[in-house]
Amino acid sequence: MTTYKFGDKIRLIREKKGLTLKEIAEKVNVTESLISQIERNKVSPAIDTLLKIAEVLEIDVEYLFSDYKIEKKVNIVKKDNRKKIYVINHLSLIDGLLVYLIPDNIRVMGNAIYGKIPLLGLGFKLIGNIPVSKKDQGNTLYLYYTAKEYIEKGYSIVIFPEGTRSRMGGMQKFQNGAFYLALDAKADIVPIVFDTWNFLRPKSFFIRERNIHIQVLDTIKYENIKDFSPKEISNLTKTKMIEALINIREKNMYNYNYSSFIEELKKELSSLLKNSK
Repeated sequence: MTTYKFGDKIRLIREKKGLTLKEIAEKVNVTESLISQIERNKVSPAIDTLLKIAEVLEIDVEYLFSDYKIEKKVNIVKKDNRKKIYVINHLSLIDGLLVYLIPDNIRVMGNAIYGKIPLLGLGFKLIGNIPVSKKDQGNTLYLYYTAKEYIEKGYSIVIFPEGTRSRMGGMQKFQNGAFYLALDAKADIVPIVFDTWNFLRPKSFFIRERNIHIQVLDTIKYENIKDFSPKEISNLTKTKMIEALINIREKNMYNYNYSSFIEELKKELSSLLKNSK
């Protein structure tokens, strides 16, 4: 895996502009020590931190990665030229299989555990998906720009923004990476809601439910969100997905009583709607 080292570029530009570490740190709202470690290639900054540094230094973030282009020959033919990121909630191990029902040329940014499952794991690796593990926390930028380059080459990216399966069948906090990527790559967001929790619950291989419900929601087009912040896009997407999950559970028959789950989802929905005003 590639480890990005662009500290020298940041330091050189900072010094040319006559800025101190302290001045950069204050404008980016991080510690002076962190900026120093980034310049010495000791740490890899979070995506939002890097974007703020680039903004303060008045440089294109692409310049920092000009030495790390992925050279792969691919020829993708799509029915349209729209760039897409599929955003899906994560409830069960089976979700990693269901994504391949999407009628598109996809690459999945998913838990590295899928690469260890017999047969499925081999396919996960050979297809060229983007495995994510806790060991990769220092290489989040590598994963981010790998996904972006796939989009630029014509693939659509599948992301589970919760990062892990919901053990209680609800919807966990969304990480903002998918939504930074949507803005950066000028991509549409296609929310998809899976209700697979009781089919195969986390840390269980006992099938409790024969019914699996999947709903593809209306596409959130880039043109409609280009002036939003990643957090605002995250909240908009999650609001639509929670509404859909509530609707699915209220209208369908299950072997499990979801009433308490639905109430929790409605509380979170109310909070999201309140904060969006």
